[in-house]
Amino acid sequence: MSYILDWHVPNTQLESAVDLLSEVAPWGWEETTGPDESVLRIHVQERRQLKHLQDRIRRRRPEARLEKDKEKDADWQTAWQFFFQPVQVADTFCILPPWKLEDQDNPDLVPLIVHPKMAFGTGHHPTTILCLQAMVQLRDRGLWPAGGTVLDLGTGSGILAIASVFLGSGCIALDIDPVATDNARENIEANGVSRQVLLGCADISALGPKQKFPLVVANILAGPLIRMAPELVSLVQERGTLILSGVLGSQVESVTDAYRLQGMGIPRVEHLGEWASLVWSGTEES
Repeated sequence: MSYILDWHVPNTQLESAVDLLSEVAPWGWEETTGPDESVLRIHVQERRQLKHLQDRIRRRRPEARLEKDKEKDADWQTAWQFFFQPVQVADTFCILPPWKLEDQDNPDLVPLIVHPKMAFGTGHHPTTILCLQAMVQLRDRGLWPAGGTVLDLGTGSGILAIASVFLGSGCIALDIDPVATDNARENIEANGVSRQVLLGCADISALGPKQKFPLVVANILAGPLIRMAPELVSLVQERGTLILSGVLGSQVESVTDAYRLQGMGIPRVEHLGEWASLVWSGTEES
């Protein structure tokens, strides 16, 4: 059974409500605008995900008028078996679901097996592909921290953590959404990398105060990335690398400015559609 959460928002508060949903419901929503108020409709797969979403909205907007309902459960998984197409990334990886594993055309590509879920996608999103491309580029330049531990913040489906292991590192993967971590755990197990990935339902406050990583990857959204700039920069070890995505092309300047205030230089920026990734590497010219 899946669920619907409707948030009734006065039009005067619509912009701030959309900003909040961009953070807490990045998989998207429907928007219906009336003369005085709008309804933002979010679809979720599980009851606990619904509660988690309600709690996060009310924490920031206690006055929010929220209405929840059940919806007829579509056979979402079966539909994906017809429409999910494998995607190749950077001549290295192929993202595909378990039922497509035998159909992989190129045996030289490393399969990243993803169980698609409504809220956390399939690894096809441009922000995920941008991060994977940046990671492969580090490997190709001889800058990958082989034998080290990568931090994947906002792991979602876990695909970046899985890719980190296949590129030669261990990984700590964190997400604040328990449904996301369940999906990540399923994918991590499907790829046989459970021993190399430490998965946690937590934010960066769960990390030790002096803990640092040779590579930090954060595929979230521009707003949280800007707010978290001091903490994220402090997690990157000297001459380490920081990869950020979840950033629209129009937001690159504001995100860059936030990290320059923390002593970072000019990042290398890559675009895919309307999305962008930002990469700072202390072992190469930015």
